[in-house]
Amino acid sequence: WCLCCGFCVVTDRYCDLVEANREAAELALELYSDCVRWLLLVGGGYECQESEGTFMVAFSSPDVAIEWCLMMQQVLKDMSWPARYGREGSPLHGAVWRSGF
Repeated sequence: WCLCCGFCVVTDRYCDLVEANREAAELALELYSDCVRWLLLVGGGYECQESEGTFMVAFSSPDVAIEWCLMMQQVLKDMSWPARYGREGSPLHGAVWRSGF
């Protein structure tokens, strides 16, 4: 039996989101955390611990972990984020938003 652990981390650019709009950043972190937990259930993973959006996760094998990581990236990219995140001219638009999560 093999155990594969990994980390799912919101990048340091999240601070830029907080500075631009704390309420929106907190909602985004909540959506992100819900997504991580839902995909762990779907993907056969386990949440070991979480702190401020940083998750330590475990899987039964490296293959399962990699599949989950790829699924996570795709789902985050395709999620329906609230409109306020995507508006042109918004501090949360573009590079800051996309690289923050």
